[in-house]
Amino acid sequence: MDTITIVIPFSPYPYNKSSGKNIYGDEYSTGKYINEYFSVSIKNNLVAIGCDIYAYIKDLDNSSRRQDNIVSGCASFCDSGGAKGSLLYDSSNASYSASSTYCTGNHGCCLSAFSRMPRILFASIQTMNTEKTSWTSSNCTYLLVVEKGIAESEFTQLLGKCKKDDYYNVGQAVNWVIGNVSCDKATRTPKYACGKNSRCVDDTTRPTEGYRCNCSPGYQGNPYLPNGCQDIKECASQQGKHSYPNDARCINTPGSFLCDPNDVKLMLTIQLFLDVVAAVTFVILIAVCLWLCKRLQKREEKKAKQKFFKRNGGLLLRQRIPFSEESSGGSLLKLFFKEELEKATDNFNESRILGKGGASTVYKGMLSDGSILAVKKSNKMDEDQIEQFINEILILSQINHRYIVKFLQSF
Repeated sequence: MDTITIVIPFSPYPYNKSSGKNIYGDEYSTGKYINEYFSVSIKNNLVAIGCDIYAYIKDLDNSSRRQDNIVSGCASFCDSGGAKGSLLYDSSNASYSASSTYCTGNHGCCLSAFSRMPRILFASIQTMNTEKTSWTSSNCTYLLVVEKGIAESEFTQLLGKCKKDDYYNVGQAVNWVIGNVSCDKATRTPKYACGKNSRCVDDTTRPTEGYRCNCSPGYQGNPYLPNGCQDIKECASQQGKHSYPNDARCINTPGSFLCDPNDVKLMLTIQLFLDVVAAVTFVILIAVCLWLCKRLQKREEKKAKQKFFKRNGGLLLRQRIPFSEESSGGSLLKLFFKEELEKATDNFNESRILGKGGASTVYKGMLSDGSILAVKKSNKMDEDQIEQFINEILILSQINHRYIVKFLQSF
C-alpha cells in the first residue's frame, strides 16, 4: 500500500472566553512530519471542531517557490445559543450528526480536503468575531487531520468537550518510503527491497528521496518478500472469464493470459481447409512429376535421335547436300522422321512390301498429301558402308528420268 493508517492522539485547544485567544497558542504542528520515512498523506481531510473558528494548514517548504502555500482550510460556525443550542450538541439528532455531509461549517464542524501534500506542515486554529459571537459560549476547539472515509459521527461529538489532557484518538493516513535514495540508485545496492516480479516506484512528494515497491502488472502479493508477487490466475478469476468469448479457451501465461479458440466448427473448417490444400498440393506434385518425366523422356529421345542420326551418316549427308543442289539444278533433299515413314507404310506392314533384297526391303507408302512413294529400309546396319550409302543417295537424287523412280527424300 502507498499509505498506512496510524492512530494519532489529538488534544483540544481551549481559548480564553474573554479575549478569544488560544491558551496554548495557535500553532498545531510544525517541522518535518513525522520523520524522514513518514509524512502526512493527501488522503486525509482537515477537520475543525468549534464555534466561530477558522483553521488552515499551509506548507512552509519554500524550495519549490510555490505561492499557494495554503493547502487546506475551512471555517466553522454555530447556531445562536452556542454549543448547547446547536444541532451538533443535540443527542436527539445523532443520526443527522453521522451524515457524511454534516460538517459543512454550519453546525460547529467543517471539513476540507488537501489540495496537495505539504512537505513542511504548519497548522493553526483561531477564533473570529461574528455577529452572534457564539464562541463566547464554548471555549473548546479541535483541529484534526483525519483519514478520508472515517464517519463524521466519530468526531462530531467533540464539540463542547474540553478538559485538560483530554485526548481524542483518530486514524490518520501516512505516506511511507524506503530509504532516502531513488529507484535508480536503490536497484544497484544490496539492500534493494523489491522482490521478484515487482517494480520500484519513486516517491516525488517528499523533500528527501525514497521509494516503494509495487507488484508488476499481472502479479499480486507482497512485493517486499523475495517471492511475494505471484502470478494472477486470470483464467480462474472473473477478470479472465469476462475477457474472452464463450467459444474460446483461456490459457494462463506469466503476468497475463491468452484466448485460444475452441469452436468445433472452426476446427473442422480449418481441418477441411488443410486437407484440401494437402490434396491439391499432392495433385500438383504428381502433375509436375509426370511433366518432368515426360520432358526428360523427350529429351532422351531427342538425344537418341541425334545419336542415331549422326551414326547413320546424317551429318555427312547434310554436308554434301549443297553440292547436290548445285549439280541437280536446285532440287532439294528433304529428310523424313522415322514416325512419318512408319505412318506412311502403316508401320512397315508386310502387306506394303513391294520387294526384298539381300540388304533391304522396299515398302509402298503414301504421304499425308496423297503422294505415293516407295520406302527402302535396310535390314542391317553396316557403319563401314555409310559413306558409300550417302554417295548413292546423292547420285540417285540427281537422276531425273521417266523410267526411273524419282528420288524424293531419304532418312
